[in-house]
Amino acid sequence: MNENVKKFLEEAEKNEKLKAKLAALTDKETAAEKAAAIAKEYGFDLKPEDFQPKGDVDLSDEELTRVAGGFYMAMANITPIS
Repeated sequence: MNENVKKFLEEAEKNEKLKAKLAALTDKETAAEKAAAIAKEYGFDLKPEDFQPKGDVDLSDEELTRVAGGFYMAMANITPIS
């Protein structure tokens, strides 16, 4: 995972408003593009492809746990409200 993406996700863990914006990204077709736009609002220079997996990626157990639930919410340990 790109270092800037990691920093962005760390910021999202601390910032409730940012976390809510990312949690609202439920359309897989547009999520990466919208996430990149949100990142830019918060001063991060990320592109939609930064949020896409790149080929055969070896993930750590922690990263696997984070992404198992979906695009972003699991990566940032966000629990959706039921």
